[in-house]
Amino acid sequence: MSQYPSLKAQDRPDIIARVFHMKVKSLLNFLKTRKPFGPAVADLYTIEFQKRGLPHCHLLLWVAPSSKITNPQQIDNYILAEIPDPSAEPQLHKVAFELMMHGPCGIARPSSPCMKGGSCSKSFLKDVQQTTSFDKNGYARYRRKPDTHTVRKNDVALDNRYVMPYNRLLCLQFQTHINVEYCGWSMLIKYLFKYISKGADRVRYTITRSPATLPTTTDIPNGPIDEIKNFLDARFICPHEASWRILNFVIHNRNPAVQVLSVHLEGMQRLTFRDSDRLDNVLRNPYTGKTTLTDWLRNNRYDNTGRHLRYVDYLSEYKWDATDKCWIRRSTRKTPAIGRLIYIHPTCGETFYLRMLLAHQRGCQTFEDIRTIAGYTYPTFRDACEKLGLLGNDNEWSDAFTEASSWATASELRSLFAHMLLHCEVSSPLQLWNTHWHQMADDGTHTHGLLNTEDLKQYVLYELELLLRTASPPSSLTEFALPLPEEQLLRCIRNKLLLKENNYDREALPVERQTLRARLNLRQSQIYEHVTLTWHLIVRYLHSCTAMEVLEKLFSGTLSSPVYDPTDKLFLS
Repeated sequence: MSQYPSLKAQDRPDIIARVFHMKVKSLLNFLKTRKPFGPAVADLYTIEFQKRGLPHCHLLLWVAPSSKITNPQQIDNYILAEIPDPSAEPQLHKVAFELMMHGPCGIARPSSPCMKGGSCSKSFLKDVQQTTSFDKNGYARYRRKPDTHTVRKNDVALDNRYVMPYNRLLCLQFQTHINVEYCGWSMLIKYLFKYISKGADRVRYTITRSPATLPTTTDIPNGPIDEIKNFLDARFICPHEASWRILNFVIHNRNPAVQVLSVHLEGMQRLTFRDSDRLDNVLRNPYTGKTTLTDWLRNNRYDNTGRHLRYVDYLSEYKWDATDKCWIRRSTRKTPAIGRLIYIHPTCGETFYLRMLLAHQRGCQTFEDIRTIAGYTYPTFRDACEKLGLLGNDNEWSDAFTEASSWATASELRSLFAHMLLHCEVSSPLQLWNTHWHQMADDGTHTHGLLNTEDLKQYVLYELELLLRTASPPSSLTEFALPLPEEQLLRCIRNKLLLKENNYDREALPVERQTLRARLNLRQSQIYEHVTLTWHLIVRYLHSCTAMEVLEKLFSGTLSSPVYDPTDKLFLS
């Protein structure tokens, strides 16, 4: 770049791609060798490109069980959300000030790009608190002590409430923005996986002529316009992403690899071939029909050293050769791939029960061995599951639902529950509902702002009733002895104002009230005191982040709190 002084960095997307790729590799190497969070056992990352084209990386890191966090205070050893002491740690203070401070936004700067609908889309300002803790949803609330160091940015004083969580070693090593978050709850990991694998953004657009090139009236054809043919399904790739792909850098990477293990009935495996292949040649091909399952059975017949392993554990000592379609014993100490049984829907009958048995049986050499229990071969896989105690009391449906809840979204879980009701022999739908309804309500809080347990339960019932009514043939919750959603909830979901009034977080309101109260000027304080003393409030919706919005939130926190006394100007504690 020094040879071409007229060029800027954004003029060379190929260089940006190469440098960022080097930084990603350096970051992964640092995490594995320096171990800032403990020994790393697995990692997964994806590369995304911002609207302006610059790349950024989302990375998940798994640590060894010995380094797992067991209490909130341990988080402080790895993640900080406070402004460093400029005299004790000047370099870290410089990095945190320049790269890890959010804002200013809110009332101090309503025009900030993060402001959406009158509030910060990144949920700043954060609450101050003396110690790190976990909230009821499993999110980490980092320590942000009040009355510590402050910095000025755009002539606005910023304190710990504006700090994005970071790691001390990573900031000092890379001198760049690296936001670090603790993720210790399976539900959070599930949604992170969904986020990093969501794919590229898509748009619909049309190509039209400019006014100068438009034909005259006499030139316009009289034929019909085919909008279907004119529709273009395309995606926009910025120069930086194009360079990344041309250089053959990976967009998505995971370590260790995950090997999908086939599950199928005997002779029912999927065959793939080209349209031009002759059917007799396909059948004569020795590799036709060979899967990880059929070769696991064959390998156990000739190799007794792996008969102590279950199908799902076979990768710990063997590896799958995709070229020759066979299992080969491992000869290195590299981290083995992780085996995952392919998902089978509970409505698939015998294949579903076969999958359950493969998670328990060892050293099987034939399909008959899989359904053999204590020397007796049962006629069906379902009978073998029942002999092992895997069935009864809806255990198979509960286990299938529990497994799916580790990766499926709430809407997908509701669809699975509806399919179980319609197509599976669930003996006690009410018991299955009582056990798993909360796993189907994850999106209720984010989508509709529901906080109360009863409202969340009613929301799930409402969504399930919609699924059942649109099924073929239509059904209803009442047919399975499940309660119908209350009509009052349906009105609340459609009424955003009523929904907001019914779902105030009573624990967070006093904290927000005290924070906002301290930020009022003299005139705003007089208005606030007058309204609270007269106990007369006109509720209004204000859609901009102004001083009146702060007063609205302040009044909401005051009147919704159970400790407010309208006859006294003081707030009881």
